[in-house]
Amino acid sequence: MTEVIAHRGYWRDGGPAENSREAIGAALGAGLSIETDVRACRDGVLVLSHDTGLARVHGAGYRIAERDAAEMPMLCGLVEALGLPGADAVRWYLHLKEGDALPALASVLRARPGIRAVVFMDLGDSLPFALRCGADHPDLVTALHLSGPPDKALPRVGHFWLDEPGRGWISEATVRPLLEAGARVCAVSPEVCPGGVAEEKIRETWRRWVGAGVGAICTDVPGALGEYLDAMAARGLR
Repeated sequence: MTEVIAHRGYWRDGGPAENSREAIGAALGAGLSIETDVRACRDGVLVLSHDTGLARVHGAGYRIAERDAAEMPMLCGLVEALGLPGADAVRWYLHLKEGDALPALASVLRARPGIRAVVFMDLGDSLPFALRCGADHPDLVTALHLSGPPDKALPRVGHFWLDEPGRGWISEATVRPLLEAGARVCAVSPEVCPGGVAEEKIRETWRRWVGAGVGAICTDVPGALGEYLDAMAARGLR
């Protein structure tokens, strides 16, 4: 079964703000796994936010690292999110935006053994991060974040996070070696990336990825993806 991952929660189509407690709660209520971004406030508290600042999503003109968590009640804390109903029934894909926050993140997850989490960083930091986790935090499940076929031997990880699908590189030929290495493959759906993609092309991409063995798809339209996968299953294609 292909896993549906709600990108930054369930927030599109006039819903709540991305990465908000309402968006995370809506995804959990639908039984969806979640990809969310984690960064630290000035006081070290971990919160969910893709951006370094609050201007785009919340209209506030300051950076998260410049304020304590209590000064930004619009942000959902990681501890709060992991304590919401249903949090231990899904998988969390935690995109750590700052390497310095790794010890705090590891501490949060160790205190919650019932949470299934996969941790990764941005493309340029992904490999050093995976190596660091393997050495310093071997209990964490990590993913390597890729934007193209690897050009060198990679460390053994539980997951690969495949990004930048607009480059057309995610195919059976590139997925197969990752699966043969014993890893689970997750891919970012085309509509998540800037530029806009026709609905027909998005669905064709989903079809190809499922056929290639992609185990999870991260999407801004989890409801539509779930319906599409159910329709494939009904036709015996999933």
